[in-house]
Amino acid sequence: MSAAGKSLIAPIISSFERSELWRINYLNDYIPTICALGAMDRDAASALLNIMADVDIYNLMIARDTNFRSADDSGVQKNMLFERYHERLSGKEGAEVKSDILRKKPILTMMVHYLFGNSEILFTSFGKKLKLYIVMVRHPLWLVENWYRGAWHERIGRDEREFKLCCEVGGHVVPWFAAKYAEEYVRLAPLDKTVRVISSLLDGFYAQHENLNEQNKAKVMFIPFERMAADPWSFINRMTAALGTQTTPNTGEMMGKMRLPRSFDMGELGAKKTEFDLLAKREGLTESSRMLMRGICAEYERRYLS
Repeated sequence: MSAAGKSLIAPIISSFERSELWRINYLNDYIPTICALGAMDRDAASALLNIMADVDIYNLMIARDTNFRSADDSGVQKNMLFERYHERLSGKEGAEVKSDILRKKPILTMMVHYLFGNSEILFTSFGKKLKLYIVMVRHPLWLVENWYRGAWHERIGRDEREFKLCCEVGGHVVPWFAAKYAEEYVRLAPLDKTVRVISSLLDGFYAQHENLNEQNKAKVMFIPFERMAADPWSFINRMTAALGTQTTPNTGEMMGKMRLPRSFDMGELGAKKTEFDLLAKREGLTESSRMLMRGICAEYERRYLS
C-alpha cells in the first residue's frame, strides 16, 4: 500500500546473503488481480506466475532488464549493488548461469501493490518456493493523507502514467479494488472516497490472512511501519530466519541510509489526528466516513500499537 514502507524494507532484504535486487514486475500485480476478478483461468495464472519468476531470477543473474537508473529507489545504485550487476553485464549466461541458480538458490524479492487481499493464487502457485510474504502496514492516518494528497482518486484510470488495472462497471471506470462498490466509489467525494478505499483494502488484508491455512499463515509477516522504524532488528532477524539467510555488512549500511532505527513518538499520532480532523472539517467529510475512519484507526492501534 502506498506510503506503508515497502521501499523501506525491500532494500534491506536485497542486502541479505543470496538475495538479489528487489523487483517491480507489474505482471505479479496484474495476474493475481485478473484471476481474482474471474477473468483468467487459475491454472493459466499459476503457470504465468511461475514462468515470470524464473525469467526474473535468470535475468537478474545476467543483469538483463536490470534497473541502472541512479535516481530510482529500485535501481542498483540506491541498493548498493551497482558493482555486482555491472560485472554481470559482460559475464556468463546460459547453462552455466542455470547451474549457478540451482546451486546458490538466490532469493527473488517481488514487490506488489495493494494485492494481499487477493493473493491466494500466489500461495497456491509458488507453494514451498514462497518462503515469506511481507505485508507492510501503517497507521491509516498516514495512508489516507498520502492517498488524498497524491490525488490517487483522480489519477487512477485517467492518468496514462498510472499503470493500474481498472474495471468498467455501469458505464464508469473504477480501480480494480473498487469494483465491488463501484457505484458508491463514483458518487463519493474525494476524501470520503479515500477513506473508503483504505478501509476496504485493510479489511481485505485481514480477511485474506484469516482465510489462509496455518501453513501459509506462517509465511505471512505483517510489519507495522511504526514498529519497524523503532525496532528494525526484531523484524530483520525474523526475515533472515524465514529465508534461511543472514545479514551482510551492506545491511547495516543500508539501515543507516534508511535512518533505522528511528524513534516514533506517540505524540506524532496525536498531531496527525488533529491534522486529519482539520482536513475532514475543511473537506466536509461525512459522518459515516468519519465513523469508518475512527474504526480503522482503532483496529490498527489495537493490532499493532497496543
